[in-house]
Amino acid sequence: MRFAILFGLANVSSERLNKFIKSFEPLQYDTVKVEESHRIVRESHHQGRYRRSIVDSDGSPIVSLNFTAKGYHFSLLLHSDSSVFAEGYEVEDNKGHSLLHKIDHLVSGKLADQPGSHAEGQLRKGVFSGTIFSPLWGTFYVERRGEAGATHSVIYHENEIELPENFGSCKEMKHTPADFSAAMEAYHYNEPERVRRESDEVHEEDQRNTCIMRIQVDHMFSSEYRRCPEILAFISSHLKALNKIYIKHQFIVEGGKGKKVYLRPRFQVKRIKIDDTTGPEDRFRSRNIGVEKFLELASLDDYDDYCLSYVFTKRDFNSGVLGLAWVAQPEGSSGGICEKNKRYNDGKTKSLNTGIITIENYGSIVPTKVSHITFAHEIGHNFGSPHDGGILCTPGDSSDQSVKRDGNYIMFSRATSGDKENNDKFSECSVRNITRVLSKKRSCFVTSDAPICGNQIVDKEEECDCGFKEECERLKDNCCYPADFEISSKRCKLKRGAQCSISQGPCCDGNTCKHHDTNVRCAKEQDCTEPTMCSGKKAQCPTPKPKEDFKWCQKETMTCIGGFCSGSACDKFPGILESCSCPVPLVDATEAETKKHCHVCCQQKDDPSTCKSTGELSLYFNNRTIFRKPGSACDDFKGYCDVFSKCRKVDADGPLARLRNIFFNMKLYNNIRDWIVEYWWAVVAMSIALVMVAALFIKCCSIHTPTNNPKMRRHRDFPGTMTLRRMSGRHQNRGRQYGQNPSSRSPDLPLNSYSQGQSRR
Repeated sequence: MRFAILFGLANVSSERLNKFIKSFEPLQYDTVKVEESHRIVRESHHQGRYRRSIVDSDGSPIVSLNFTAKGYHFSLLLHSDSSVFAEGYEVEDNKGHSLLHKIDHLVSGKLADQPGSHAEGQLRKGVFSGTIFSPLWGTFYVERRGEAGATHSVIYHENEIELPENFGSCKEMKHTPADFSAAMEAYHYNEPERVRRESDEVHEEDQRNTCIMRIQVDHMFSSEYRRCPEILAFISSHLKALNKIYIKHQFIVEGGKGKKVYLRPRFQVKRIKIDDTTGPEDRFRSRNIGVEKFLELASLDDYDDYCLSYVFTKRDFNSGVLGLAWVAQPEGSSGGICEKNKRYNDGKTKSLNTGIITIENYGSIVPTKVSHITFAHEIGHNFGSPHDGGILCTPGDSSDQSVKRDGNYIMFSRATSGDKENNDKFSECSVRNITRVLSKKRSCFVTSDAPICGNQIVDKEEECDCGFKEECERLKDNCCYPADFEISSKRCKLKRGAQCSISQGPCCDGNTCKHHDTNVRCAKEQDCTEPTMCSGKKAQCPTPKPKEDFKWCQKETMTCIGGFCSGSACDKFPGILESCSCPVPLVDATEAETKKHCHVCCQQKDDPSTCKSTGELSLYFNNRTIFRKPGSACDDFKGYCDVFSKCRKVDADGPLARLRNIFFNMKLYNNIRDWIVEYWWAVVAMSIALVMVAALFIKCCSIHTPTNNPKMRRHRDFPGTMTLRRMSGRHQNRGRQYGQNPSSRSPDLPLNSYSQGQSRR
């Protein structure tokens, strides 16, 4: 048995969305209109899983969403998508009770004017959150930031994810013989040529290609994603990302009867368990569980019905660990895909087809793309791949810059930001190791019920993909056979004589099926990119030419860098100004000074003492104050800028925070200190008076305090105590007259009444 750990990151940056996102932009669009469109579509169709995009009677897509961000105009066409949920899937709580749920908020789609683009995520209350891929612009991530409103979500580009270059290491735990590692290294590097020769002889795809999963989230994860729809969207997002990564690879495996077949793994979830309480039945209820113990607890149940079982949590594990999983072996060791539940030497019965993922790293939620890559990495261990090693399989460590720029592969020992060419690919080393395991241990795989041809994404082995018949007709693509064509062998293939298809790119004429001439524009001019013309040789639109760096964009509030509207206004003057946090006094700040929290501020390069608002830098900005976008973080992430450019504090602790501010407010203590310095004589007088009062009190108490020490003088009685004593004696005598025991009756009014009653008898 063996499991490996992926470590995360620790560096903290400022003036960004969080530690890892260096730039973002709030989104604004009419959520009411989008929600109404989505509601009409939901009500017009039966509940259930939809196999294809559904269109209205006029041919329009399910939901059309338009907005402008990062200098680009996005026109999204979205439809329901539950393809990663297996038939008959179930959602349950921590007691095993079925939860009522819907998944009609899960969507996928594309950009209307960009063939080859795709989008996936959720659409809830008119707010979209998820991932948008453009072959021209790259990948964008949209994250929800509260309820539907003016600043309901934010968007950032994959290039704006910033991680330290070296941010972790790997350690391995094993319960196998001492020569286990040596054996693993042996097959890690052997026989690459033989595998390539065998792949040339393969012509058939294995249809049993789907790994059915069970996914659980613990109560700490549920505290971050509080609603069931949010959790289902998170799971859907990660499984879709997983499929996009694994489906790109063909693993040449044993197909039986000596034949070789190629396998492109896919993943679906069959059962989801949501823990939202910390009852005694919850084995994850403790907040202080180490990562190895957490994996062991996640492996204690019987998961024989599943290919893999994973637990998602929100815990800041030691050393920045992001994930942990059992590593599969082709033979001679337990762990990984399809592993059955059994008893081990420690006396415990375990299922080692398991893994865990945490979404927290050094106090911050990791970016979506990093979480996707982490999930794919840990499942790579379950599929039999250890961490990459050697020059061939770790190009990111190469001294050759032409090799290094593509980055390391998925199974590199440290997490990656995911923006390099190799970050979402398997190395040759990993492919060989996974191939060996899949040839021996894929008995639990099932035939997928999720369509591939018809998703309007041109995958490997597809010449084109315009969707199903009505979608191809709507797109006016006469060049590609639709996914429901009667002859299955022709589906997603080019028609006879066709040179290209619209699904391949915008530079194809859907009527003539020929490439457009070089005078046809395929991409509009954007804030930071020039208009792009077709090449006349390919269906794909050439990469847009970026406009000059530091050009104004976003209505002269930001600048272009590398074709993206992501630079600060200060970058307009490179080498002279740089961005900084506006200086605001901590104590007695005026209203004008407080407003600077939401100003864009610049300083002379490497001179923090010169940090000023753009409104004060008349030499550069003509006395024009540039404000942060509504929704931007301000005051060192203690608040956000509203639409009036005012920094609104976020009081995460509520009343407790207000009590804390009363007793631990530095302004209060500073005022007290200043008063003591000014009126020191009053402080001295009050101190002397306090000492005298305390001394007098002690003197009085010492005189009147009784003592049983014979050498001490008898204590003095307080005035009036003798009278009380004589009255007590009188009551005692009356009690004796009527035969009452003074120790058993108190000389009060009820005693007197009772005594008089006795005398009358």
